[in-house]
Amino acid sequence: MPNIVLGIVLKGELTLDFIVGIYQSSPLGFWIMNGIALLLGGVCAIGFWTNRHVLGEKKAKKRALMAYPVCFIFFNGIMVYVLWEDGERQKRAFSRMTAENQTEGNPSTEGQENLQVNIQRDGSRKGGTDYYVYAANFNKKTPFEGKLKVVLYDEPEEELKTFTSKIVKLKPGEKKKIDVFEGPWSYDFSRYWTIDRQDLGKDRHQLEARDRAINSLNYQYKEKGVKDSESMKNIRFSAVNTKDNLEIYAGNFNKDNELTVNSKIEFLRKGKIVKTVQVPAFYIETGEKKKVMTIEKLTFDDYRWYVTPDMKATGFAKLDEGFKKVGKPGEESQKNFLMTYNFNLNNEVEMFAANFNEKWAFKGKMELKLYKDDKVFQTVTTPEFELKPGEKKQIHTFIPNAVPESSKHFWIPNK
Repeated sequence: MPNIVLGIVLKGELTLDFIVGIYQSSPLGFWIMNGIALLLGGVCAIGFWTNRHVLGEKKAKKRALMAYPVCFIFFNGIMVYVLWEDGERQKRAFSRMTAENQTEGNPSTEGQENLQVNIQRDGSRKGGTDYYVYAANFNKKTPFEGKLKVVLYDEPEEELKTFTSKIVKLKPGEKKKIDVFEGPWSYDFSRYWTIDRQDLGKDRHQLEARDRAINSLNYQYKEKGVKDSESMKNIRFSAVNTKDNLEIYAGNFNKDNELTVNSKIEFLRKGKIVKTVQVPAFYIETGEKKKVMTIEKLTFDDYRWYVTPDMKATGFAKLDEGFKKVGKPGEESQKNFLMTYNFNLNNEVEMFAANFNEKWAFKGKMELKLYKDDKVFQTVTTPEFELKPGEKKQIHTFIPNAVPESSKHFWIPNK
């Protein structure tokens, strides 16, 4: 323990603010520790002094005087370490909740999707482990009051234990530790809010399914994804049974490519295909994870999928998203002319353009400048094309010299 405390001191963690924080965050613990130190130090001092005829009066006096300071340092060292460890665990939880909310939350709305939970295990030991539960409310205006349930699983379908918190109150923007509970070491866990302070019934299974599906997507990407490049292997699927249905989720772990995806999933039991499902084409943004289909409940032990990107539909979907962000609905405006591009499976760039105006048309060319390290490395001019009001089309395909970091485009109308 002295080595651990010394390590904290040398790392610069044991500052004056940290010591003051001990008084502020746990005054009862501080006085209990010092009470124990005083009691034990007094017992040791009396013991040393009563044995002065054995130790010698000078040595006994010295040890008696040192008994309380040594006990004080030892017990407060334990307290400092425990509080420091708890603080580090909380930092990890808060950081992960913030990261998860960036991919799973919705900053444009006030709702349950902006409530995040993180659970930290405290190591592993025979018979079980401690689970530290943290929560955050990333809504800007809406407070939250309700309960949280955590279900531990040994295997995907076998529940080990259910923990229900006391009523939790979270102000907008607040993050905090909710509770600590002991349970068996689990293969996986899910968590869901009971906002009405009652069991959610059917909704509980839907929320559990979503949570477990997203856990599966994250695990698949960690084990089989391509971390350093854009790849179709970063499009992952998961399928989980709820009480009544089978829900299919998809995740796009690519950093740059939004996609419209055509996909087929084969469900297997004992190595044989028991059902083939054609998933309707869907658009998925970078980093997005969402439910893409619900079918009848199915018993299976494995599944595999086949993915074909629809580059044209992807381009058109990106144009629609761009119009929602920067367009001028109901007006005739230059901002209603939009362009985007995608990389296809042959590493070619496919350019798409749209005219969201109701009356204006365009006829001419487009110039696209590709940048890397803030310098233009390639300039591409399209063949002449025409865009009628409300029209979308692919306007050009070319092979880039490198992968661009950014781009600029210019509309060049015919004179």
